Amino acid sequence: MSKAVIYARVSPTKEVNTAEGMAKSIANQIEKCKVAIERDKHELVEIYKDQYVSGKDNDYMKDFQRLKDDAILGKYDLVYCLRDDRLGRSQYDAIALIEELERGKMFITRKALVDGKEMLGKFPEILPHAIHFVFVEEGISTNTDDGKMMVGVVSSFSERQRKRIIENTTRGREALKKRIAEAREKGLPIEKNFGRKPIEIPWDYVLSLRQKDKSFTEIAKRLRDLGGKLSRISAATLIRKYNCRYKEETKTEIKEQL
Repeated sequence: MSKAVIYARVSPTKEVNTAEGMAKSIANQIEKCKVAIERDKHELVEIYKDQYVSGKDNDYMKDFQRLKDDAILGKYDLVYCLRDDRLGRSQYDAIALIEELERGKMFITRKALVDGKEMLGKFPEILPHAIHFVFVEEGISTNTDDGKMMVGVVSSFSERQRKRIIENTTRGREALKKRIAEAREKGLPIEKNFGRKPIEIPWDYVLSLRQKDKSFTEIAKRLRDLGGKLSRISAATLIRKYNCRYKEETKTEIKEQL
């Protein structure tokens, strides 16, 4: 029976947490990996998780670093991960880590004395044994030649997806700047909606509650109870959108009613 660990990560988001304070996405990743480990009859010895951390820069993934440190100590034989992109959105980083653990030699960045001078560099650490990866959702194990080939293919698509997201974000940002500039030229209210599609607010319902002297905090709570995209609306967002739509009330006057 091999010793297995789980690595799970969720990107920065306003995702709802479970009762245990864990992001739902993290909990789902862990649960699916647990099922796979039990199916493969391995022993689960540790769970590593990075919540609300971008995979773009591994330096901020603290549990990911702990995973690498424990590999040097030989604490496990297998890493179960839901998908390869949970290791990071960079194809190079994901493949580099897999290759290092597979061959049992990892390069660690640290300070060392070289010719009497302290220098920062990458130095090899020999692992007690090779470590393999299992990507549950893709059904891939790096313990096989076919699995190693598939990891390269899947990681290439992950890298392509990240570049596409960056391109779409850049185009969206430029389009937003153009809309703002046009609105300013025409003296129109500026509504900044970037990224997600704007939340459709039932203004007739909001106005009816305003006529009953309901505060924006109370109105926002009632809107969240309606569910859907409204479930994430805050009083501050509602104030901004209301002020942008109905110019007869100033921001100062609205905030005083919270």
